Amino acid sequence: MKKWILAAVILMIAGAAICFAAAASMDFDLSRLDTGKYETNTYAVNEPFAAVAVDAEDEDVVILPSEDGACRVVCLEDEKRRHEVAVVNGTLRIRRPERREKGFRFGVYVQETRITVYLPAGNCSGLSVRSDSGDISLESLRTENIQVETDTGEVLLRHVTCGYLTAEGETGNMTLERVMISGSCSIDQDTGDVIFRDSDAGEISVETDSGDVTGTLLSEKIFLTETDTGDVQVPHSVHGGTCRISTDTGDIRIEVR
Repeated sequence: MKKWILAAVILMIAGAAICFAAAASMDFDLSRLDTGKYETNTYAVNEPFAAVAVDAEDEDVVILPSEDGACRVVCLEDEKRRHEVAVVNGTLRIRRPERREKGFRFGVYVQETRITVYLPAGNCSGLSVRSDSGDISLESLRTENIQVETDTGEVLLRHVTCGYLTAEGETGNMTLERVMISGSCSIDQDTGDVIFRDSDAGEISVETDSGDVTGTLLSEKIFLTETDTGDVQVPHSVHGGTCRISTDTGDIRIEVR
């Protein structure tokens, strides 16, 4: 029995040594193992639309203002699964089609894919963005409603003005930097942190499990906090909108400028 255990340990060590040597021979650039073929494609959007809905899998999603006034979608994508970009019932929908191959698909896929949407100013009243494991970034945008959802990806909203924000996440951090929300802001997280950087909303509701809730707001709030084991540091105020923050084990540390 001991001989079998010794043999297994020797094989594991030998396998690890082979893997290390192979990685070293490629200067530890694992992207060279990638078996996929990728291309960058630009999709021009000429039809009018009132909302945008992005449904991603592992792609990062970036939404930026268009500098030339034209709407376009730029995708770094698998050449065998190009994204579908179309205006359907007044909504610009962006998604990757279902796999058509039957059975198992073997290969190594390291390359990070990305969807970048360039929006003309005032062209959209609602944004809905979902990604399973990709990061989501919205920057320098003005719209009415924003819905964001991700499982393991990071979420960043920077210089965004909107009427309402609803955001859901699991393990990735969620950061609001200079985000102004005239109505309500609702955020639901599991283990990811929620970070406010010079942002504000009429009403704020944040709920996490183990994620911390920290940062700075720009106006007084009536803070209603609840936590099982986390630390709480918030201003004491009787003016302003309601700011409800609930965590299980996460800390709550908010300041008002």
